[in-house]
Amino acid sequence: MTLKLTLLPWLFMLFLSGCVSVPLIGSGQTDPAQTSDPTQHARRFEQQGNYLAAAKSYIQLATKAKPPLQQEYYLSAVESYLKGNMFVEARIELSRLNLAPAPQLMPRQQIAAARLDIAEGQPLLALQRLQQVVPPPEWRVPYQQTQILALEAQGNLVQAVQARVALSNLLTTDRPALLANHDQLWKLLAQIPDTQLTELMRQQQKEVQGWVSLALLVRHSSAATRLPLLLSNWQSEYPQHPATIDIIPMLQQGKQPTLPVASRRIALLLPLSGQFKVQAEAIRDGFVAAWYADGGANNRSEIDIQDVTGKNAQQVYQEAVNNGATVVVGPLERDSILQLASGQSSLPVPTLALNYVPMPNYVANLFQFGLAPDREAVTVALRAWADGHRRAIVVVPQGAWGDRVGAAFRDTWTRQGGQVIRTQVYGSDNISTVLKALGNASTDAVLLGAYPREARMIVPFFTGRSMAIYGTSAVYSDAVQRPDLNRDLEGLLFGDMPWVLAPDSSALQLQNTIQQQWPALYREHSRVYAFGVDAYQVLRTLVQARPGTQHQGQTGLLTFNNNGDLDRGLMWARFINGTASPMSSDGVQRMAE
Repeated sequence: MTLKLTLLPWLFMLFLSGCVSVPLIGSGQTDPAQTSDPTQHARRFEQQGNYLAAAKSYIQLATKAKPPLQQEYYLSAVESYLKGNMFVEARIELSRLNLAPAPQLMPRQQIAAARLDIAEGQPLLALQRLQQVVPPPEWRVPYQQTQILALEAQGNLVQAVQARVALSNLLTTDRPALLANHDQLWKLLAQIPDTQLTELMRQQQKEVQGWVSLALLVRHSSAATRLPLLLSNWQSEYPQHPATIDIIPMLQQGKQPTLPVASRRIALLLPLSGQFKVQAEAIRDGFVAAWYADGGANNRSEIDIQDVTGKNAQQVYQEAVNNGATVVVGPLERDSILQLASGQSSLPVPTLALNYVPMPNYVANLFQFGLAPDREAVTVALRAWADGHRRAIVVVPQGAWGDRVGAAFRDTWTRQGGQVIRTQVYGSDNISTVLKALGNASTDAVLLGAYPREARMIVPFFTGRSMAIYGTSAVYSDAVQRPDLNRDLEGLLFGDMPWVLAPDSSALQLQNTIQQQWPALYREHSRVYAFGVDAYQVLRTLVQARPGTQHQGQTGLLTFNNNGDLDRGLMWARFINGTASPMSSDGVQRMAE
């Protein structure tokens, strides 16, 4: 099966990429080389990229300082954690911050909180938070960068372009940051359809018109020999435009400062028959639905969908590359991924494997992405730890799934320094007996691995004992939204994906399309369809991804780590009156909209 598909550039990067440094408010401009500056060690750690050490250094300074400098140091620690993508640690420190002695720091605190909103998959909440902020002059750049991140995470690329143009006007004295912003602005323009660019051209701002006009000119210049003349005409119309600093020279030299819009071919390798047929079909259909929503047959790339059930992974992969694939998505099965990577130090084209497999060595061009339950369990345990719990009971079912989730709970908890009081394993027919065996175990948190039916039997046992209960997404079925049934889950906090808990407008459109085509399968496999959607949409970032690159997906905030794996951040919700209610990044229950 072959379809046309456009591979778009990445959606967005961390707002700290290329950003200017901002001095501590009230402390004056500082130089790490000056021995009189108490922050010199922390700043040196930041320059080295050691954000954990930087945060700890700021915290140490805070413990010895008095307000309001103490609050500045604590806030600097939060910002260092955010720069290092350590969102759990940032949450803990932000929750402790008392700005009563330093109200002037509130805009800065709100910017940090908005970054955490984005990291937890809530860009709309971040934008609402930022609307209440009037940043002082020294914080206008971080404010604008955070707003851009939120707009890009929402998929609101038109407003993001306008915001990046405004950011350029704030970066006129910082050339490296200005050029980095131009690069991101150009990549955004490459993602926007002609119809929206044409509409954007109608606004009065000459600088925005110049950027859009240049993007359209390059996109529709089919002959390289005509491009110099077209660029010369553009420069005559926009003689002082910021793009003349860097984008125009690159184009004049025959270089393309972003991903080319030329034809691409994507191979999608899935086991479409056999044991994983249903899951593979849901991934395929989510993938194609996202492609169709992205322009479908009007775009100029191709997707080659192949059934690889029972075939040699390396052989199928090499055939796809030989046939012109510039990007490969798949395989799905763990054995096939191992087979593909065996003996390899690098793959010939960027490859997104749809599962996680430990690798004995790093394989360049191999990225791994999945919905692994044990990875969710790690995130859930970290959340419980961040909420201040230190003694936990692990409750999981018999079988391979329960073994993986239970091991992830225990390993994560003990690595943090917590105490696992007991691991209780249950079967579907002995839950009451197993729970009674717990007696009056002294603990302050329960880490639960369970599906909805079992969770409804287990949770009441602990809520009656005033214990905090945390679960993975398995506890919740969005197909069974019945408060009368889910009241037994009252108080349970669990992590899930935005697609399920708070879908944005683009997700709702995709869900409507998918449910119309496959209503029965969607009810049972909604998360797998979202996985397929993200497998397509994350290709925007794949080609140029580096550690720390982020993509706000339908399954959560996806962050590329040092191994090329995508770590998935969860959205959090708590059962209240039988309804799963999403929570904001600061732990406050969101009001129904």
